[in-house]
Amino acid sequence: MWPTLNERARLMNGFLRTALKAALGLTAAITIVASTAAPASAANPTNYCNYDYCSVRGEGVRAGQISIDVDASGGANDALTWRLFGPNGVACWGNYTVADPPRSWVCNVSAGGYTLETYYFDHPHAYSLGLRY
Repeated sequence: MWPTLNERARLMNGFLRTALKAALGLTAAITIVASTAAPASAANPTNYCNYDYCSVRGEGVRAGQISIDVDASGGANDALTWRLFGPNGVACWGNYTVADPPRSWVCNVSAGGYTLETYYFDHPHAYSLGLRY
């Protein structure tokens, strides 16, 4: 025998309440995950340069990982190098070319201040440098 109209309405109401609770729980879980996935610091210094040398400085870097963002344009497809200097000298470095798309690297660092630099003295390029920590 089929349920009556009132029984079907009660069943549907219970189903909708359960579905709403599940949706609210999922939304809360996503919010918690998104808030914990935020960067360790809002510090994101960047610099744009149009000459042969470019640098950007980051202060108060915590021990852990720092992201290096580098892009260069203009001139020949030169091979370039970036270096990250910290309290103990060169913390890490990497190679890229002018033809590369914007690139990123990750370095493990101790706490302190860091300077990212790149240069090419034969002829100038336009650079975009950034640190994320």
